[in-house]
Amino acid sequence: MALCTVADIRALDFNGTDFPNPPYTDLVLGMFIDQAELWIDAECWGQALAEQAARYLAAHLAATFKSGGGLAASSGSVTSESAGGLSRSYANVMSGSMDGALARTGYGQHFLMLRDLSPCGMVPMVLT
Repeated sequence: MALCTVADIRALDFNGTDFPNPPYTDLVLGMFIDQAELWIDAECWGQALAEQAARYLAAHLAATFKSGGGLAASSGSVTSESAGGLSRSYANVMSGSMDGALARTGYGQHFLMLRDLSPCGMVPMVLT
């Protein structure tokens, strides 16, 4: 049984701008749900917590998806700027821990909070 639906993910987007359709078709959001659910064991997390965690993890994955660029790496926060010769430096978002990557979005931050409530954490399930 699925832990969440496309409608659940769209419901998290209160202002309607995070997951516009297109490029966030139901098929695309469904792909992120499938990915998120691989990391959450409902038996260990408990059904209610697992459903919430799946929603926020899927929304985080979708929020990091770039229109036209697929899952291309995105830039981190600005670390320095200049004006005269126009220069800007960004943090490397791909370095560091998985928690750091999850903390890049509000959805990921909410997932981390839920994960900390879980007795299991985030462990990939073995597919047989």
